[in-house]
Amino acid sequence: MNFFTQLLTPVFVVLGMFSTPVEMPVEVQPDVQQEVLELQQKVQEFENQKSENEEGVELEEKVNESKALEVKKESVKITPVQEPQKEIKSIDSKLIEPIPSIVEIPTNEYKVVSVVDGDTIKLNIKGTVETIRLIGIDTPETVHPSKPVECMGMEASNKAKELLLGKMVRFETDNTQDTRDRFGRLLGYVFLPEGTNFGEVMIRSGFANEYTYSKPYKYQEAFKTAEQIARNDRVGLWKDGVCDEYNAKEPLVDPQPTKPSVSVDKKWYVSSHHSSKFYYCEDTNAWEGLSKSYLEIYDSEAELRSKYPTHTLHESCK
Repeated sequence: MNFFTQLLTPVFVVLGMFSTPVEMPVEVQPDVQQEVLELQQKVQEFENQKSENEEGVELEEKVNESKALEVKKESVKITPVQEPQKEIKSIDSKLIEPIPSIVEIPTNEYKVVSVVDGDTIKLNIKGTVETIRLIGIDTPETVHPSKPVECMGMEASNKAKELLLGKMVRFETDNTQDTRDRFGRLLGYVFLPEGTNFGEVMIRSGFANEYTYSKPYKYQEAFKTAEQIARNDRVGLWKDGVCDEYNAKEPLVDPQPTKPSVSVDKKWYVSSHHSSKFYYCEDTNAWEGLSKSYLEIYDSEAELRSKYPTHTLHESCK
């Protein structure tokens, strides 16, 4: 018999006594009544204790469940997955250049097949070899039929070969000038592969001087500026004493001086260029090869020789 049975047995006995029908009132002894009250009190305390124990157990279970849930949350952390954002770069519309629908291919580029001298070359133009006399420049002579090789002439010719021979160049005409000269040569300008005007390069480097034939031409201003720069820098033809050694090889005075002409109605021509050594009569067209920039004309031979006493009459006049 367990504790609960021992405890409840007197209660059941007492209750059974009260549940038994009694026809006549029974007097209950005071000590028994006191015992019954104590038993009832113990039963009530037991019931209260049992209720508190059940509530405590239930509360403890809930607390344990809550702690277990928190532990589980701590051990497993769910991180929301975010899709990577794609970087969108803004494009400056100013940087986008329209693509031309048609690409123009230059049709005026030709190969240099020969360099005659510093100011004359030959181009293969659509299968035909044309001689080109460059507008706006004049270089010392090297191949003139009636003139000797002039100072800096070979240097200018070699420079032209270095820059042009075998290269593809752009040829440009000038509507302010004739298409051809009196010798049938095409007149125009030549531009190097990188786009530089060949004539301006030659003048700026001192291998040529600016040359205006009869009327202003397209690049006249640029060529004149180039010559002034070359003069200021004293390069090429403008270098101090550059032709002194060259001129020393030639006699300073004609061993057989030409007698001054008695005629006063003829014109006489000479170049004021520092490399010049001859003067010309009007009976020959040799003087036409002189640079217009340095050409001087005199009414008499005596007047000319008084200013240029060391110059020699050109053989074409003899």
